[in-house]
Amino acid sequence: MSKLFSPVYSRIEVPVRPHPVLALTANLPWLLLALFCLFAAARQPLFWYSAGLVALIIGTWRTVQALRSGAHSITSLIVDQNQLRLCYPDGRTQTARVAPETRLGGRLSILKLVPDAPTSGPVPVILSTLPGMSNTDARAFRRLRVWLRLGGAHNGDSSQQPF
Repeated sequence: MSKLFSPVYSRIEVPVRPHPVLALTANLPWLLLALFCLFAAARQPLFWYSAGLVALIIGTWRTVQALRSGAHSITSLIVDQNQLRLCYPDGRTQTARVAPETRLGGRLSILKLVPDAPTSGPVPVILSTLPGMSNTDARAFRRLRVWLRLGGAHNGDSSQQPF
């Protein structure tokens, strides 16, 4: 089969929408830390209540930020000509590669995307097609997952193994 007609090399566009359950799941460590501080407050109440309040504020702020569609939110992932691009609400795009810490599952994946721009840090993206917490198109998600497993995410870097 030639590369021209292969489904692996055709354009893949994966929409990414915010979802409340995924936002809470992503910030669960902060919320669990706040809960731990609440239980640990028996010995030094002022310290542990303060630490718990800070953890709760951070967790709540991050959850709200994950649900907002701001200028730094990713609205879609596009694979075209064997390159992954991040799309933002204002129309700009940025090429990126997938870090080895990425975890792919059948219906839930946690992607750590590293933009090629030196000023940007890694961008975590959670993609889910689970019932009740779906934030993307199932068919496009499956095509992206196949592309990632075949090693297309590394942009020709042969030192990295596919997922």
